[in-house]
Amino acid sequence: MDIFISNLIDIAIQDNVKKLSVGAVILYENRILILKRCPDDFMPNIYELPGGGLEKGESLFDALERELIEETNFSINKVIGYIDHIDFSSYNGLLTRRFNFIVEPKLPLVIKLTEHVDHRWILPIESDQYEITTQTKKIIRNVYDDNIHYFKYS
Repeated sequence: MDIFISNLIDIAIQDNVKKLSVGAVILYENRILILKRCPDDFMPNIYELPGGGLEKGESLFDALERELIEETNFSINKVIGYIDHIDFSSYNGLLTRRFNFIVEPKLPLVIKLTEHVDHRWILPIESDQYEITTQTKKIIRNVYDDNIHYFKYS
């Protein structure tokens, strides 16, 4: 798993990505959690997956755990697999790559929003009913794709 993650980061650097970010596809009862951004935030009122940027010296999985706790109050039981990445310009114009992982949260799920104004648990086919970026819709729809890199646990 370490080599796989290391390769993701190396490729991002080769692609001249300036900022790394993580996204969590939280699956619960075949539904995926999406969060609605604040109306006065960058990309206002867009539904997105939980996640955010890495802090200095932080690993992808450390950032994933921190962001989930900060945004939802959920802890990670395990990271199941890697779906894909999306590239975008951050609020300050930096090329950013968000690595998206399927995450199994620890139970019970008691959501506590701190940075968003709403949340929904949706089926992948329901993503068109919400204001979600095209790239994030692709990640959501690929949850059951054969190209997911699943991590093995002993």
